[in-house]
Amino acid sequence: MTAPHPDPAPTSTPAHLPEQQIDPSLQQPLQHSPAPPLDRLWIQDIRAYGYTGYFDEEQRLGQWFAVDLVLSLDLRAAGQGDRLEATLDYGQVVQQVQGWVQTTTVKTIEALAEILCQRLFQTYGPDSGLQHLRLSLTKCHPPIPNFSGQVTVILDRSRS
Repeated sequence: MTAPHPDPAPTSTPAHLPEQQIDPSLQQPLQHSPAPPLDRLWIQDIRAYGYTGYFDEEQRLGQWFAVDLVLSLDLRAAGQGDRLEATLDYGQVVQQVQGWVQTTTVKTIEALAEILCQRLFQTYGPDSGLQHLRLSLTKCHPPIPNFSGQVTVILDRSRS
């Protein structure tokens, strides 16, 4: 015995359902904006001794921070032409981030991370190709009683 064949899908809207109207603006061809570049430059574990913290002792004595960066830009020219000037000089990026962590004093790691993102976009303007970045900032030894872990904030920012 064979199973009964299901009824075909209706070709018109059933009488008990309202007719769906399509917004005419949705019938226009889609305007695709260029996709963000898929290339990433990942710089891990930039260590710097800084003076960011809520407590007076943190701002006076300082502590270690670690920064990880994922910089989104088109790296094809650097890869195909094997030219340093076609990419970001990550040695320079490391030194700049270390200097900024060492010389910026704010109360929260959230504020320090935001400042680092802003400075990266200011230093590496639109001509650099840097369009998006992910920055993680870790306070390596936060002054929290009975806690031996780390605290990290992660920011995702795009050029505005």
